[in-house]
Amino acid sequence: MTQPPAGPLNTGPFSIGERALVPFTDKNYEAKVLKAEFREDNMWYYFVHYNGWNKKYDTWVEDAGLIKMPQDDAGPPGAITLGGPGGATKRRVTMKEKFTKKPNISGLVQPAEGSAIMLEVDLPPVLKQQLLDGYDAIVEEGKLVPLPRKPNVEQLLQRYVADAQQHRGSSESEEELALGLRSYFDKSLQVVLLYRSERAQAHEALGDSRVASCVYGAEHLIRLFIKLPELLAVAVATEQQAAGVQAMVQDLMVWMTDRASTLFLPTSAYVEGSRDS
Repeated sequence: MTQPPAGPLNTGPFSIGERALVPFTDKNYEAKVLKAEFREDNMWYYFVHYNGWNKKYDTWVEDAGLIKMPQDDAGPPGAITLGGPGGATKRRVTMKEKFTKKPNISGLVQPAEGSAIMLEVDLPPVLKQQLLDGYDAIVEEGKLVPLPRKPNVEQLLQRYVADAQQHRGSSESEEELALGLRSYFDKSLQVVLLYRSERAQAHEALGDSRVASCVYGAEHLIRLFIKLPELLAVAVATEQQAAGVQAMVQDLMVWMTDRASTLFLPTSAYVEGSRDS
């Protein structure tokens, strides 16, 4: 086994007490390094506390999962998001980059440099908790969402459209939103919506040309919501258009929040996966 450089104060790339950023699917979270360990896989691991979060979320993170805090950081404590000074887009590391370090999102819409029109997706607390619980179960505990899911994304969106038609007598906007989200979900799932340990499962589940929206469910759809600002950065031409899309997505998220118990699988029902996937 490769040994780290000698010295009692050696803690690798990050020091104890250092502030760093931890990339999640929605944003980069500010954290403080509390402990450091060099393990048998020849990697440094850091026990971190997320600023503003309960200590129950303190966790071990591999060195590749931490980002040095920018020296000119002027953002609010706890997170650095895509919107930079003057509305310019500030690039951040995605979960795909965190795990592979070789991002390849060809075929998806890319943010324009200095793009000023960005969607603001505010994930409701119930959905945000689903995201966090899913991350803990999959990344920290080595579990997987059992597939195929029912309702899957396509069925979920069909129900949303049907409810709009029933209660408002019209569903044109909802149908347009559902069509667009299905398309983005199918194209982006294997590129930017999966954690590393989910890749092997996806390769098997999506064999024989199966479509992602017919296999995956709400657990993965909420990951798409927080990627939309990046994916739609050059597709949204005006502030009015951005506001319209934002309102429709927010309406869908509220609809999902009200039906969370029937759309999301409890993490206790997740299946055991392989950490080597």
